[in-house]
Amino acid sequence: MGIFDTDKRYRFLVYGMGISGKGVARLLNSQNADILLYDSNEDLDIDSVIKETGLPEDTPYILGKLKASDYDRFDIIALSPGVSAFSEQVKAAEDAGKKVLGEIELAYEAGKGRLAAITGTNGKTTTNNLIASALEAEGKKVVCNRTGSNMLMGVAAAFVLAADLRGRLDADSAVLEIDEASTVRVFPHLTPKYMVLTNLFTRAVLLH
Repeated sequence: MGIFDTDKRYRFLVYGMGISGKGVARLLNSQNADILLYDSNEDLDIDSVIKETGLPEDTPYILGKLKASDYDRFDIIALSPGVSAFSEQVKAAEDAGKKVLGEIELAYEAGKGRLAAITGTNGKTTTNNLIASALEAEGKKVVCNRTGSNMLMGVAAAFVLAADLRGRLDADSAVLEIDEASTVRVFPHLTPKYMVLTNLFTRAVLLH
C-alpha cells in the first residue's frame, strides 16, 4: 500500500523551493497532503512561492536552518534533486526516523497508472518500445524511456520529461526499460506491477 493509499495521513517537508521543489509542492497539494515548506535561504520570498504554487495562504514554512524540534513537524522529506541526500540536515532527519523520498518516488506513489519494467541482457529497448507503442495505440498515455537510458537517472528523466512545466504527471501507465544491473538501484524506489525478463546471458551474470 502506497503512502497516498492508506488511512495514515503523512506530513511532508518539501525540501528546497526551486523549480522542482515547487512542482513537488503542487503534486502533494493535489493529493491533499499536509505540507511544510522548507528552504535554507532565510531571505526567500515565501509568500510569492505559496502564491505561485497555488497552496493555501496559511501553508506553514521554515526558512534557514532546521532545528531539532522541527523534525517533530513532519514524517517524510520530499527532496529536490539539487539537495544532497547526504547533507547534514537530511542525515539528521533520517537519524530521527524520517523517510526521505525523491521526486521519482513521489511521482510513482502519486501515479494512478500501472508500471511495467522490462529488463534482461538483450532485447530490452525493442520490447520496451513495442509495449509502449501498443498501449499508445489503445489510446493510453504512457511514460517510457524509449532511447534506452535505462539506469536510475534515465528512469527518473523519463518521468521528468513526461511531466508538464508545473511538475504534474498525466499518464495511465509507465513502461520502463531497466538495465539488469541497475534493478537493485531502481526497485527500492519503484515497484512494478508487471515484469518482463527478456533473457540473461551467462557473461552478464558473471560481469555483475
